[in-house]
Amino acid sequence: MNTVREVLDVIDEFLARGDSRAGALWDVLTALRGPDDESKEQLKSSTTSHIRRAAFPLLASTSRTLSMSKRVQHFGLERRFRCR
Repeated sequence: MNTVREVLDVIDEFLARGDSRAGALWDVLTALRGPDDESKEQLKSSTTSHIRRAAFPLLASTSRTLSMSKRVQHFGLERRFRCR
């Protein structure tokens, strides 16, 4: 199993190429976050949820009723995302 740092290093190398595939990955990564404006929470939920399901189908299929942040807590992923 890879560590988060190893996975991030692979992503970093892929993005550093700067080609169109790197640009496409960057587009997906930034779209996963969605808008930060709290007044647009419904917009964020209706847009980013579709992107997240498409990007991470296995995670999405494990529990469709949990939001992504609750999934992160549910599966203990918040500890895994710490790089240091």
